[in-house]
Amino acid sequence: MLKVCIDEFKIALEQEIAASKANAAASAVALTDGRLVAPVGNTFHYRFDASTRVRVPPDTEGELTLPNHPERRISVTVLEIQDFAITLAVPVHIGPIVPISANLRDKVLKKL
Repeated sequence: MLKVCIDEFKIALEQEIAASKANAAASAVALTDGRLVAPVGNTFHYRFDASTRVRVPPDTEGELTLPNHPERRISVTVLEIQDFAITLAVPVHIGPIVPISANLRDKVLKKL
Protein backbone atom coordinates (compact mmCIF):
# COMPACT_ATOMS: atom_id res chain seq x y z
CA MET A 1 0.00 0.00 0.00
CA LEU A 2 2.76 2.43 0.94
CA LYS A 3 4.68 1.63 -2.27
CA VAL A 4 1.57 2.45 -4.34
CA CYS A 5 1.20 5.82 -2.57
CA ILE A 6 4.87 6.65 -3.11
CA ASP A 7 4.68 5.72 -6.79
CA GLU A 8 1.56 7.87 -7.25
CA PHE A 9 3.26 10.76 -5.47
CA LYS A 10 6.35 10.46 -7.72
CA ILE A 11 4.17 10.50 -10.86
CA ALA A 12 2.20 13.54 -9.64
CA LEU A 13 5.42 15.37 -8.73
CA GLU A 14 6.99 14.66 -12.13
CA GLN A 15 3.82 15.95 -13.84
CA GLU A 16 3.92 19.17 -11.79
CA ILE A 17 7.58 19.74 -12.62
CA ALA A 18 6.93 19.17 -16.33
CA ALA A 19 3.96 21.58 -16.28
CA SER A 20 6.03 24.24 -14.49
CA LYS A 21 8.81 23.96 -17.04
CA ALA A 22 6.33 24.12 -19.93
CA ASN A 23 4.70 27.25 -18.51
CA ALA A 24 7.97 29.01 -17.64
CA ALA A 25 8.25 30.89 -20.94
CA ALA A 26 4.62 31.95 -20.78
CA SER A 27 5.11 33.33 -17.27
CA ALA A 28 8.06 35.54 -18.22
CA VAL A 29 7.67 39.30 -17.88
CA ALA A 30 8.43 41.28 -21.04
CA LEU A 31 10.95 44.11 -20.54
CA THR A 32 11.62 47.01 -22.91
CA ASP A 33 13.65 50.24 -23.09
CA GLY A 34 16.59 48.95 -21.09
CA ARG A 35 19.31 51.45 -20.26
CA LEU A 36 22.54 51.25 -18.34
CA VAL A 37 22.28 53.10 -15.03
CA ALA A 38 25.86 52.53 -13.83
CA PRO A 39 28.60 49.95 -13.53
CA VAL A 40 28.80 48.94 -9.88
CA GLY A 41 31.56 46.61 -8.68
CA ASN A 42 31.61 43.62 -10.98
CA THR A 43 28.02 44.11 -12.24
CA PHE A 44 26.14 46.55 -14.44
CA HIS A 45 22.88 48.07 -13.24
CA TYR A 46 20.19 48.30 -15.91
CA ARG A 47 16.72 49.81 -15.64
CA PHE A 48 13.90 48.38 -17.78
CA ASP A 49 10.22 49.10 -18.28
CA ALA A 50 8.09 46.04 -17.46
CA SER A 51 4.94 45.03 -19.34
CA THR A 52 3.20 44.16 -16.06
CA ARG A 53 3.67 45.10 -12.44
CA VAL A 54 6.47 42.99 -10.96
CA ARG A 55 6.03 41.93 -7.35
CA VAL A 56 9.14 40.31 -5.93
CA PRO A 57 11.50 41.34 -3.16
CA PRO A 58 14.94 42.80 -3.86
CA ASP A 59 17.69 40.21 -4.28
CA THR A 60 15.38 37.85 -6.19
CA GLU A 61 17.45 35.93 -8.72
CA GLY A 62 16.16 35.70 -12.25
CA GLU A 63 17.06 34.94 -15.81
CA LEU A 64 17.14 37.62 -18.50
CA THR A 65 16.61 36.38 -22.04
CA LEU A 66 17.96 38.61 -24.82
CA PRO A 67 17.14 37.24 -28.28
CA ASN A 68 19.93 39.04 -30.19
CA HIS A 69 22.72 38.88 -27.61
CA PRO A 70 25.60 36.34 -27.71
CA GLU A 71 24.84 35.36 -24.11
CA ARG A 72 21.19 34.65 -24.78
CA ARG A 73 20.30 33.81 -21.17
CA ILE A 74 21.89 35.80 -18.37
CA SER A 75 21.49 35.27 -14.62
CA VAL A 76 20.46 38.56 -12.99
CA THR A 77 19.40 39.90 -9.59
CA VAL A 78 16.47 42.25 -8.98
CA LEU A 79 17.72 45.40 -7.23
CA GLU A 80 14.69 47.68 -7.16
CA ILE A 81 11.12 47.91 -8.44
CA GLN A 82 9.19 51.18 -8.80
CA ASP A 83 5.76 50.90 -10.44
CA PHE A 84 6.50 49.39 -13.87
CA ALA A 85 10.26 50.06 -13.76
CA ILE A 86 12.69 47.38 -12.63
CA THR A 87 16.42 47.72 -11.95
CA LEU A 88 18.58 44.62 -12.41
CA ALA A 89 22.18 43.74 -11.58
CA VAL A 90 23.60 42.13 -14.72
CA PRO A 91 27.02 40.42 -14.62
CA VAL A 92 27.95 41.41 -18.19
CA HIS A 93 27.76 44.66 -20.13
CA ILE A 94 24.89 44.36 -22.62
CA GLY A 95 25.30 47.83 -24.09
CA PRO A 96 24.37 51.38 -23.01
CA ILE A 97 20.82 50.96 -24.37
CA VAL A 98 18.83 47.75 -24.77
CA PRO A 99 16.01 48.74 -27.15
CA ILE A 100 14.97 45.18 -27.97
CA SER A 101 12.41 43.31 -25.95
CA ALA A 102 13.82 41.05 -23.27
CA ASN A 103 12.13 38.53 -21.00
CA LEU A 104 12.67 38.05 -17.30
CA ARG A 105 11.69 35.09 -15.17
CA ASP A 106 12.73 34.00 -11.73
CA LYS A 107 14.88 30.96 -11.05
CA VAL A 108 12.09 28.84 -9.55
CA LEU A 109 9.89 29.15 -12.62
CA LYS A 110 7.32 31.47 -11.03
CA LYS A 111 6.11 34.68 -12.63
CA LEU A 112 8.10 37.73 -11.57
